[in-house]
Amino acid sequence: MATEKTPFELAMKEVVLIKPSKPTPFSVLHLSSLDHIPDLNILCHTLHVYRSKVDDHDEPSCPNHQLLHPADVIKAALSKALVYYYPLAGRLVDHTDGNWKPMLLASFLLSVTGMALTWKLQKT
Repeated sequence: MATEKTPFELAMKEVVLIKPSKPTPFSVLHLSSLDHIPDLNILCHTLHVYRSKVDDHDEPSCPNHQLLHPADVIKAALSKALVYYYPLAGRLVDHTDGNWKPMLLASFLLSVTGMALTWKLQKT
């Protein structure tokens, strides 16, 4: 794993809300006692990078070329997965008892698709 930081520029192409592909139940869930320990409450930011099989500037090599784009494949897969794992798309709300609880109403995930403008990946 590379330890040096390599700066790169990103252009944001699209911001969409990913909803479950089928209706999901509305509920408010209770978290475990571990979830109420402040030292364990962290927010993790991640960046996932995938190489497209279809270059945005090239002609499509097959009729379903849009399905080959990693962002489209991931969005479709998340939409299907949220039917079964809908609590992952819930929102944490401060409940009247002072504890955080996931509320599962109009659940969705936010997806941001971008494209690297200048970036060089080096193997180490």
